[in-house]
Amino acid sequence: MKNLILIIGGVLFLANLLLGLAISIYEPFNMWLNCAVITINTILMYAVATMRLKDAFRISLSTLFPLAGIIEFICGFFVAPRFEDNLLVIFVILALMAQAVILIITNYVSKTIK
Repeated sequence: MKNLILIIGGVLFLANLLLGLAISIYEPFNMWLNCAVITINTILMYAVATMRLKDAFRISLSTLFPLAGIIEFICGFFVAPRFEDNLLVIFVILALMAQAVILIITNYVSKTIK
């Protein structure tokens, strides 16, 4: 399962990169933002698969993180191609940070539950 997560993440990254290079209306800023979203979500999913989490946490995070990744990816299409004063970029960054914090908290709680 862990290797499958990395393979799927790599394929999605390459597909996004190739589509970004092939489609002229797909701005480079949006392409790289979505590449970052795919990479970070792949890392988070791999972390969920490798950490010793309780089963309920593992199942819920394995559902939550891909759904959040899809939402972040869709937002990445509609982001204006500039970094400063961009609310959608701020939303994507905050969503990724929230995912990381949730993973850290569930890891801590999983270790304290007996």
